[in-house]
Amino acid sequence: MSSSPLLEVPVGKMVSMQQGSGAEPRKPKQPAVRTKRPKKQVEENDAEGELIVLADEPSVTVPLYQPLEVGDQIEVWGVYEYGEKFNFNLIGDSLSEVLLHFDIRPTTNVVVMNNKTNGCWVKEVRDTRIVRKFEKGEYDENFHLLIKCESNQFVFYINGEKLRKPFPIRAPLKDGRNIVCRDEEDLGRWKKVRIPVARATQDGRSTSEIKRNEEVILERALSVGESIEVWGCVQTDDRYSLNIMRGKDDYLLHMDIRPQSRTICLDSTTKESWPGSFNQHLTEEYQVLTSQSEFHIAVKFEEEGMKLTINDHTYSRTIPYLFDLSTATHVACFVGEASLKEPWNKIALPKSVQMLTTYSTYEFDKLSIGDVINVSGYMRPHMGAFSFNIIEDDINWHLHIAVRPAGRHVCLNAMLGGGWGEPENYPISEELLNCGMFDIFVIIEENCFKIEMSKDGENDNVLLEMKMDFRGNFSKVKYIMFKDFEDNVFTELHMPDGSSYVRDI
Repeated sequence: MSSSPLLEVPVGKMVSMQQGSGAEPRKPKQPAVRTKRPKKQVEENDAEGELIVLADEPSVTVPLYQPLEVGDQIEVWGVYEYGEKFNFNLIGDSLSEVLLHFDIRPTTNVVVMNNKTNGCWVKEVRDTRIVRKFEKGEYDENFHLLIKCESNQFVFYINGEKLRKPFPIRAPLKDGRNIVCRDEEDLGRWKKVRIPVARATQDGRSTSEIKRNEEVILERALSVGESIEVWGCVQTDDRYSLNIMRGKDDYLLHMDIRPQSRTICLDSTTKESWPGSFNQHLTEEYQVLTSQSEFHIAVKFEEEGMKLTINDHTYSRTIPYLFDLSTATHVACFVGEASLKEPWNKIALPKSVQMLTTYSTYEFDKLSIGDVINVSGYMRPHMGAFSFNIIEDDINWHLHIAVRPAGRHVCLNAMLGGGWGEPENYPISEELLNCGMFDIFVIIEENCFKIEMSKDGENDNVLLEMKMDFRGNFSKVKYIMFKDFEDNVFTELHMPDGSSYVRDI
């Protein structure tokens, strides 16, 4: 499977689905009653981040808003009374790529840390000093796990006490896209998680910090109607420039800020000529950049060329395209070698191409009566469950379609205010179970969702028809969310506005 990371905001509302197994999970026998120490209340402070209440399920997945960065931290709260193991995982698109596996094993007084690449575990790191306090009863009722992302390692705190051993970061932090809290004994030990807040621009795009003289690769071709934005702080000791480039020598836009001459030089050129045909020295526009103040530069791509805005002041001329906009490869924010200060702070690029990925959440504008959503995929007769969901936020899921091949039924339900309603079950026929590729159509009717399942390409032959009345104000829904934990199931999504998302399997 190949996919590109999702940078939409807000992406990463809570995804919470039980990993279907077709059988009730085995619960260990409760140990003999022991005398407990006084309950320690773990405080949920007002630290920055999105606090999410986790569903009481054996496996709960929370997609992240954007790639993790050095300095980010994740917090998890839980309850422990007895049991053998439970774990926290930072994963990519599936459990075959695990950046961090933090497995708490109280009965053996150890926490096991590891990572997995291409489905293979690497080298374990173990710590015991704090973990044995679980079985001693010091963490009964409540515990708090804090994970800090440092430059080359994860550092851990349990109820404020630092673990002796960190865990090395063995894969790029940006590859971590989902959190998975697993409690295979189904004792409901994970309760809440706090993830980093979205680093977002005014139009909802994710931003990233800029390192000195960094070249930021464009993950897809630029298009008319999009824009690139950068933020920084005015410096006066040397030149610095914003460049939209193709390869090493071709500049779609070269914006050179020259504090000593109080001028902005705009140019667009290729390696054959310098300066290029468009070469302007701006003095009036430079005055917008007040000394030592913060600035915001936006480059908008229009049909005839680029429009430049500096701190809400728009340059009157349109900068023509010297070459095809779609061939630009990267953005470079340069600083002169003599400069002692860093003017560039962060950058916002157009959203990445959206690929259908495990535990995916996709934002849309709205749904209306008569709209039709279509999703296609592979029917996996051996699977416990996979689901398609239309949601408002982490505690309001207006339509939950759980296909349970092993149990031979489809379950419809809704979660409002964090509580599930009454399930509505429909049997799966042998023809549907063995159809290979399937289509699901969700039709928005006057007072209900109408759902049709058929064999892919045979949509006139509906194999299963279902309906569920609206249980809340469906006009508030904003996201489509998938869960196909065990196998790659979903392959395509087609929305009413014509947008489509595809997964390569």
